Amino acid sequence: MSELEKYEKLRSYIEQQIMEEQNNLNSVGLAEKLAKQMQLHFLFQMKDKMNQLDEED
Repeated sequence: MSELEKYEKLRSYIEQQIMEEQNNLNSVGLAEKLAKQMQLHFLFQMKDKMNQLDEED
């Protein structure tokens, strides 16, 4: 698997995780919701960084 394929696979995984976490926010308690929001924030940061790297290429 090439580096580009690995990168695209990671991007796809991050986007899938974002969608799953956003869909699950409505069905959890407050502490769990906060943890999921923090996880979403981290995933969005990773996605933004990947987008920045794409723009640099």
